[in-house]
Amino acid sequence: MLFALDGDTGVLCHRETDGSLHTYLGLRVDEDWLDDIDFADTAAAKRGLLERLRSFHPSLQGLIAHADGTLTPRRIHALRPGFTWEHRSGVTILGDAAHVMSPFAGEGANLAMHDGSSLALAIASRPDDIDAAVRAYEDELFIRSELAATEKHAAITSIQSMPRSRWACSARSGSTADDPS
Repeated sequence: MLFALDGDTGVLCHRETDGSLHTYLGLRVDEDWLDDIDFADTAAAKRGLLERLRSFHPSLQGLIAHADGTLTPRRIHALRPGFTWEHRSGVTILGDAAHVMSPFAGEGANLAMHDGSSLALAIASRPDDIDAAVRAYEDELFIRSELAATEKHAAITSIQSMPRSRWACSARSGSTADDPS
């Protein structure tokens, strides 16, 4: 896995099991920024993305410039830490619907599993009052969600505010190499 970060821009790559390289760009931009790039025109899309990578080493720019696959834009949204909803009898949410956060947090499956087990335990402990069980689940979920969202928001913010690093790390090879630029 490779992470190259500079302010509000990050280049992330990993090797797939078939040996291909999968590259992601993480950009903190205005939501409508993607609307100005024609992703149906791969060459135009590459030019638009490479403009955001001017401060990066040419070898990292090459990951986009020489990409041979489709460039797929995805907007990433997150709920603010502390988001809650008004309880409604007979319905609740769990998993990603209850914890909208960046996939870079790597917590989606963990939170969903925890939510499922918490809801099941709440219902099992109050089989005669499902509404109270769901309220108890939601109360506990709100506390967990705020903690997770606050931690992930702080981590992403601190990563994005780091000065440009001259080191590139590869977890795959276990090596660290100095960038001579």
